[in-house]
Amino acid sequence: MSYTKYAIQDKYHKTYQRYHRPKREKDSFLVNAFFIGAAALALLIEIPIRFKILSIVLLVILYWIVRAATFE
Repeated sequence: MSYTKYAIQDKYHKTYQRYHRPKREKDSFLVNAFFIGAAALALLIEIPIRFKILSIVLLVILYWIVRAATFE
């Protein structure tokens, strides 16, 4: 009786682990601060607006690349 009980619990535990993966770690504060600071600096410096938009887009793409490489 108890063997069946533990076998069922073990099977449930393995199934639970398979479908409930731990959530991704939160991004580090320094990575977020760097990209927010870089975006703010791009908005503050005196360059044409199209370069500001381009620099923000490039920063967002770089952020996603760094995030994917670091946390997966």
